[in-house]
Formats: sequence, C-alpha cells, structure tokens
Amino acid sequence: MSKPWIQTYTGKKFHFLQCRADEIDIDDIAHALSNICRFNGHCSKFYSVAEHSIYVSQLVSPHLALSGLLHDAGEAYIGDIVQPQKDYIQNVREIEDRIMTMVAVKFGLKYQFYKLNDIKRVDRRLCYTEGSQLMPNVTEWNIQETPYEMSIQCFAPRIAKSGFLKRFWSIYDDSEDITGYKK
Repeated sequence: MSKPWIQTYTGKKFHFLQCRADEIDIDDIAHALSNICRFNGHCSKFYSVAEHSIYVSQLVSPHLALSGLLHDAGEAYIGDIVQPQKDYIQNVREIEDRIMTMVAVKFGLKYQFYKLNDIKRVDRRLCYTEGSQLMPNVTEWNIQETPYEMSIQCFAPRIAKSGFLKRFWSIYDDSEDITGYKK
C-alpha cells in the first residue's frame, strides 16, 4: 500500500503522514491558507488563515515575524481544525507536529517554533480580537484577553495570498537560506 498523499496547488505530492521538507512549498502554503476560512467557516464574513497569519507576524516581536507568519502553515496541508475538536480527533496533533517540524526544517526555524509562548500569546489575543469582530457570543469562550485595537479586514483570498507572500519575502532571510528559495 502506498503512503497517503494529497496533491497541492503547485502539483506536488504531499505525504501528510510522512512528509519531507522538499514537499513543503511557500506557494502551496500561501494559496491554501488564503482559501481556508478561520473559525471553521462560522464567522460573519470570509476571513482567511493567511490574513490571520499576516497579523500574527506583524504583532509578534520582529525577530519572530517569520515564525508568526508560518505558525499555522500545517493547516495548508491538513486544514484548519478548530482547537476544541483537536482534542478529540485521533492523531491530528501528531500529524500536525510532523508537518510543522518539516516546515521548521524547510525554512530554518527553531524546532516547535509555533509553540513559542510569545506566538501563542499573540495568537490567543488575536483570536479574541477576531472573534469579537466576526463572531457572536465570544464572552462564552472564556478567553482572558483584551482585544487588540485593530480592524480585521477580511481580504478576498487573492489579496490575502498576495499579502502573505509579500510578507514572507520581506522577512525571509536568504542569508540563512537552507531551503533553495531565493528572493
């Protein structure tokens, strides 16, 4: 039996159970995340994971900008599974961790960069900000955060994709390039 795989936007085979760094592609990540709606699609307007990732990248410390941008990159390959469901779907965290390990290898990031407290703190506060603007009853979420003073724009997928790639190439340090990508 062959390893299960999905075909990506760029035509690559991505073996989500045993992926390799050479299967990770920034164009696939940007394209998929720009087409995946946050909150499992239950928000008042389409709001992409790509736009969310851009905001995280802008809100973290500058030295964590790339990690912030790519903190949800695994969702490009397995979808955005909302946090409460992750606890009940067998092996999803393990699969996501394997994918994110390869994202770290591909882009020269620290192992488990997406679990850094600074990124998680910004992500959680931004989630509350997004929910406050796009969802009803966020007070029931029991998040002890103050929303950021910002407006969620809800970009169309093509705008979110373009913004994600523009942000990536503006912060990606090609002097540490071990990936084959060039500016």
